[in-house]
Amino acid sequence: MRKVVLALGLLFISGMMWGAVPTGDFNWEKYFSRLERIRSYGFEPSIFIDNFGNKYFGTKNVLYAKDHESSRNVLKIALTDSDPGIRCITVEAIVVRNYPELLPIMIECLKSEENIEAKRYVIWGIGKIGNEKYVLPLTQILKNEKNREMRAMLALALGRIGGTGDEIRPLLYMADTSNDILIKCAAILGIGRLKMNEGEDILMKTINNAYHEVRYSSILSLTFLNLKNENDVKIAIEKKFNSENSIYVKISCAFFMLKRFGFDRKYVDYMIYYLDDNYHKMAVLDFMENLRYPKFVQAIELRCKESKNNSSTKLLYEIVLRRMKNPNVSFN
Repeated sequence: MRKVVLALGLLFISGMMWGAVPTGDFNWEKYFSRLERIRSYGFEPSIFIDNFGNKYFGTKNVLYAKDHESSRNVLKIALTDSDPGIRCITVEAIVVRNYPELLPIMIECLKSEENIEAKRYVIWGIGKIGNEKYVLPLTQILKNEKNREMRAMLALALGRIGGTGDEIRPLLYMADTSNDILIKCAAILGIGRLKMNEGEDILMKTINNAYHEVRYSSILSLTFLNLKNENDVKIAIEKKFNSENSIYVKISCAFFMLKRFGFDRKYVDYMIYYLDDNYHKMAVLDFMENLRYPKFVQAIELRCKESKNNSSTKLLYEIVLRRMKNPNVSFN
């Protein structure tokens, strides 16, 4: 992981014209992935075989077959291969094939893994297919982990898995006390994804953090909590929007207000304005995709028509529009 660049009711006639439609699930996966920086090998048996070479007898037949027991046995062995690259791709294969039976072995591998890249993959894999049973082992590993990137990865894994007991409280502690921007953002996003309502007071402090990435993440996570002091938070976010220097943070404030309190032309127009700013486009599209206001759809459709054919920008618009128009889309 490198630097954190995060990139984040209607009334009467106006409500009928531009009102909100039922919003989709928020794409937390996108935010987690940006921090995790896991490079997908695009797992396919042929790719796996190319990386393994002839190291494991019968690999081709095993991975193309539907014999999951044989496949698991190969992957189990490969988890402890001497080549860290093979260990990385093995974890992705386990995630793609969804073999939670191998999680105990992955936990043991994590305890002894010395290669940073392979370690990142193991933590990521545990977060992707793990369940609450693995929260405690991860928190125990977290207590002894010194590497900042690995601590952030562990925070994200805990944020993926969730939990209800004291085991998940390290997220609150890291969000509140960590001075490392990477670790702090990872913990804050975990609080939001898990809807940890007890994190409200912490996030109300971190919305004023010196780093705009932390402020942005804090406001995003507050958006999804069951707030005990919603009106006080609303007033604080409105003040933040009016006084904030960071456009990213102002965009997250606009999203908070629209998501929780419905259509407001001021915030809608602000987000549409920055749709034309390449530096902030992705953050705006993330939020528009979730809110799915007809006015947002129209704004994106207009820009899609004006974009050059086969351009990456046009393709991006088309992908977002397909998601916005599909009421059954789910991200998590």
